[in-house]
Amino acid sequence: MLAGTAGAILLIDMFQGVLIGIGLAVAKSAWETSHVRVHVTDSGQGPIHVRLVGNATFLRLPVILTALSALPAHRAVQLDLRGLRHVDHACQSALSTWADRHNSTAPTPVLLLAGGHDPPSASGP
Repeated sequence: MLAGTAGAILLIDMFQGVLIGIGLAVAKSAWETSHVRVHVTDSGQGPIHVRLVGNATFLRLPVILTALSALPAHRAVQLDLRGLRHVDHACQSALSTWADRHNSTAPTPVLLLAGGHDPPSASGP
């Protein structure tokens, strides 16, 4: 981003270079804000650990639900939401619905780990 701004200032002029730098900063912020990573750790026995990191917004809801849908229905799941910086209402509702659906088939309820955020309503013991 800094190199792009400096290059635009040298090649074009100061005003347009600064505008290009601001545009690059906005694009970078939008890119980082719209991303969430889903880390699934399955040791083969015990609960499957799923950790969400980033910003859980409706833009990334398909990524989250695809990863959760791929989990086996008969296994216990530990869903760690502590890595999320933001959870919007659509994601909170979707996580709650997924946990309810998973709890109806799994022998052990989904265990939600949430710090700093209100967990979805379907929480484990």
